[in-house]
Amino acid sequence: MFNRQLHVSNYDRLKDGCRGSSSTECQTINRMGGVRSGMPTDDAKIPASKVVENYDANGKVVSYTLIDSKTNQPTMIMEPLEFAAYRNATPGTQAMMQTSPQYALDFASAGLYSATGDNGRAIEHVTAGVTSRDYVRDVALGVAGAAGAAATAARPALGAMGGAELAKLEAQNIANASKLAEQLKMQSAKSPFTANGKLTPDATQGAEMIIKPGDLNNPNIPPGFGKYATETFQSPAGDFTMHFYKNPTNGEVFYGLAYKAVFNKMSGVSQKP
Repeated sequence: MFNRQLHVSNYDRLKDGCRGSSSTECQTINRMGGVRSGMPTDDAKIPASKVVENYDANGKVVSYTLIDSKTNQPTMIMEPLEFAAYRNATPGTQAMMQTSPQYALDFASAGLYSATGDNGRAIEHVTAGVTSRDYVRDVALGVAGAAGAAATAARPALGAMGGAELAKLEAQNIANASKLAEQLKMQSAKSPFTANGKLTPDATQGAEMIIKPGDLNNPNIPPGFGKYATETFQSPAGDFTMHFYKNPTNGEVFYGLAYKAVFNKMSGVSQKP
């Protein structure tokens, strides 16, 4: 059975998705909400004003909801084992957990369960983290620091997994990361363009002038127009910028000449304006 620690926004999303479902995870999500809530006994490590206890029908504490003392809004919900670890953590670690991606919390839970010898639950949390879309996205985008640091907490649990099972997960993660990377590149490649192939207002407004009006030697360029380059966009063929001419006074874009993509691998080659 899953034990979880979740950012409240993720918990709310999962709870909405669990309507009508009796899956193991949904049983945990629904159980975590409890049937009533109350204030705990004041604690020197975590004041009662910062946490709410959630109880089941038998009065047993099933989870703890952390409260932001400034906004009085819930930030995280944790089952008892995770809350005990949070309670005993340093203030710096507690603050870091508030902003950590969900997969980092899953990996931290995996480390907790592995340390207590509960390898079954540890493996469930490793699986949840490694197969999460956020983890795959960060791997695909090369955010190795965040993903790698989070996975370190789960290393004991990884050792508890069979070699074939771990290899299968890693292969799935690599395949998903590769697929998502291509999807993200395609989205980036399409993002600066409108349906008719011209540049979006955001693309032109965020572009940098690379040749001033009056410095262009091409008589086919209308007076008052300068040459611009957009920010860099990714594509399956490589990173690129769009070069175009724009009037900096009124923002008009001229598409009649040399409106083109310039790939970064060509950035060192002199281009005629």
